[in-house]
Amino acid sequence: MVGMARAGPVDHAAGPGIDFRRRVLCLLKAPEAQVLQPVLARLQSLTNLADALWSVLGALVGSVTGVLRNLNTWVLAGCAAMVLFGYVVCVGLGTVYFRVALARR
Repeated sequence: MVGMARAGPVDHAAGPGIDFRRRVLCLLKAPEAQVLQPVLARLQSLTNLADALWSVLGALVGSVTGVLRNLNTWVLAGCAAMVLFGYVVCVGLGTVYFRVALARR
């Protein structure tokens, strides 16, 4: 762009964001950045926790999909029918209990 000067040369072999990374590292080494160190440490611990939870979730989804692929189609249809039947029973009983509760008033 015309009139915009770059802060320095960009090493395209290292990746498109290398200039941004250098700036961030330079800012983090500044004396004023010492105030941010506890915040950054807390953010890092939260991202580590999120990474661990994501790994566990991925393993669980992988195991569930493996089990579902090995089950027969009729077994899956039967399970879906049981879930649907349970939902209908819960809605029906909830409706009956609600009407009985309002009728006693």
